[in-house]
Amino acid sequence: MKSSVFKKKLGIVLLMLAIITMLGSACGPGQAPPAAPSPPGQGGNQPPTISSLTATHTQVYPSGNTEIRCVASDPDGDKVNFKWSCTGGSFTGVGEIVTWKASENYGSYDVTVTVEDGKGGTTQATLTLSVVANQNPQISSLVADPSTALPKGSSTITCVATDPDGDEVRYSWSASEGNVTGVGNKVTWVAPNKDGTFDITVLVSDGKGGETTGYVSVTVSAARKTVTIPVVQEETGTVSSDGDRDTSKTMAGDDDKNVGYRAFWSFDIWSLVGTEIQDAKLAFTTKSKAGDPFPSTTGLSGLRLWKVNYGRGGLPEFGITGGKMDSVAAVVTKLPTVIDVTPEITHFVKASSDRFQVEALFMKITNGNGVAEWIEWSEVTLEVTYSER
Repeated sequence: MKSSVFKKKLGIVLLMLAIITMLGSACGPGQAPPAAPSPPGQGGNQPPTISSLTATHTQVYPSGNTEIRCVASDPDGDKVNFKWSCTGGSFTGVGEIVTWKASENYGSYDVTVTVEDGKGGTTQATLTLSVVANQNPQISSLVADPSTALPKGSSTITCVATDPDGDEVRYSWSASEGNVTGVGNKVTWVAPNKDGTFDITVLVSDGKGGETTGYVSVTVSAARKTVTIPVVQEETGTVSSDGDRDTSKTMAGDDDKNVGYRAFWSFDIWSLVGTEIQDAKLAFTTKSKAGDPFPSTTGLSGLRLWKVNYGRGGLPEFGITGGKMDSVAAVVTKLPTVIDVTPEITHFVKASSDRFQVEALFMKITNGNGVAEWIEWSEVTLEVTYSER
């Protein structure tokens, strides 16, 4: 009995010695058994960072809109959220891009974005926006090239305009007469079929109520020609109070026998029919003068220059009656040089007349003093400036 107990105790001792020997072999000499691993380190959370906060427009009209964008990230890689606030106006949209609708009142407004990472980290940034009045576009240049044109001709009209607010501008064209073709800031104006000065108008708008109007004028004039029309010889000359006709000279006054004389000039104007008369003048060249026929007491009184109509083929009767010309004095008191007959030529051309005829006569046929007092002309010409219709 005692022997079996002893054997059990000895076995236990031997077993313990074997275990101790194995442990000593595993650790090695001077080494401690490995320690239990530490839990992972726990550093502090870092807030998000904002790299930019921008607006499409920093100046906005009342109740206008601008897009705002925030670019942000989180150093820890956390997902970020955006919260928007402002001192005036309102927002539409969520996230990093929103639209700010401006206040109806002018002034400066702060837009603030708060970026959160959901773990207590936050960052803010603020952008100041202005609500301003809309400014009208400005025209810096409005040019017609050329500034003169023929009837039914054309001119290129160019307008240079900008908008102080940076808005896109639009052009609307009109003209007092004629037609405008084309769109944009450069158009073509086609002139009417008549002379005159015509206005071309441009309305520049910014699409937001701002407008500016500009004007440029173009003068339309047909190509002008000037011609000198000589007299019709067989219808030009002198008729005396005795009834004599002389086509070799033109004189007015009286002679020493108290015979009166009247001068006549006839011009063929048929070639002018159908044209637009611009100007017409009679040019007198004096050949000689006897005495002084102009005084009313000692002479024959003043000279009359009348328009008359005695037809074709020869000189008229001495007593033919004429009429005063529009631009000539009723009584001329000195030698005539150049007189304006534009109204008369215009009238006769429009009436399709083929003759323009003039008479020079003193108010008195003779003063009966037996002294020659007369004027003789070497030449009288009709100069006309006209344009084709």
